[in-house]
Amino acid sequence: MAAPQNTNLAETFQGLLKTDAQVTPLAGSPYAKAASPDRVSVAKAALEANGFKVHVVNTRADAFAAVKSLIPEVRN
Repeated sequence: MAAPQNTNLAETFQGLLKTDAQVTPLAGSPYAKAASPDRVSVAKAALEANGFKVHVVNTRADAFAAVKSLIPEVRN
């Protein structure tokens, strides 16, 4: 499986705003913007304090690689 080709979240979101009526109401939503680095750090610390293993990445490609690295190789 190949990594997703479009890793520009803002470009993808702008395209969806133009073509998907269900996405249009999200244009002014605070949830349509990326979290600040401070907010990510606070969330990461809280999750780790509750026993979760956290991986913070910067792009979709990095997220894809991180998830793939967590899946064990199947051996026959």
